[in-house]
Amino acid sequence: MKRTSSPSMAGQFVKRLFVPALFAALAAAQVTTAPDYAVNVQTNVRVKMRDGVSLVADIYRPKIEGRLPVLLTRTPYNRKDPETGMYLASRGYVVILQDTRGRFDSEGEFYPFRNEADDGYDTIEWAASLPYADGRVGMFGGSYVGATQMLAAASNPPHLVGIFPYVTAMEYYEGWTYEGGALMQWFASSWTSGLTEDTVRRKTAALNRSRQWIEQLPAVRERVRGHVDDTHDHGPIAQRELPPVRQRNDEPATRMSGHGRLEAATDGGRDGRDVRYMK
Repeated sequence: MKRTSSPSMAGQFVKRLFVPALFAALAAAQVTTAPDYAVNVQTNVRVKMRDGVSLVADIYRPKIEGRLPVLLTRTPYNRKDPETGMYLASRGYVVILQDTRGRFDSEGEFYPFRNEADDGYDTIEWAASLPYADGRVGMFGGSYVGATQMLAAASNPPHLVGIFPYVTAMEYYEGWTYEGGALMQWFASSWTSGLTEDTVRRKTAALNRSRQWIEQLPAVRERVRGHVDDTHDHGPIAQRELPPVRQRNDEPATRMSGHGRLEAATDGGRDGRDVRYMK
């Protein structure tokens, strides 16, 4: 949940590990690619979700003929990471970086985890339908961005072929925001405090008269406080309204590290495993 690196550090991590680890199978089936293709960049692309809310993405596309696999990341920490987008696209992939609901340029209200399954499904299927996409979509990213992959995968989008979550978890209570039933106050407060900067910016952007700041600020404070409340006793995490993520058996996934303990359990269902803790 807490952002662990800057965009440039994330880009270096992806360069070293992501392409060979996650998409070796895609590369084997793809035409041989030379490094450093020229790249087209399309910014501020609006993608409409099933409830009419539009999320914003940037698309990096190599200047080559044919349809290509898509690499997608959905983040609440600002999608603007041209280093990662340019690097992966120059290697022959369509790269889509998207702000999650209610964050930065995307519409809607941000609520941790709640909309990521449906929004992830809708985005994956939209990405697969692009005229220059070959129908295969993979996802990558760490921490909360890893959770957006897990939740999207649990919704079984037909065109998702692989995920690469790291430093993340499949269970959002024990080992992430709570330890032995006790709230991890520093972690919860530091992560939610980091989110409030964009929340306040969005809330105050519509206040064009000084009097509105007086009239509206309590509401802003209440919503900022809500990010913290989500992790406390009366929030969805504490009440375990968000169940552990179920993963399809046929979906390749590479995981690296994570919040919480490693403790897997199967439920005997034919459609996947119930992995409760991941590290």
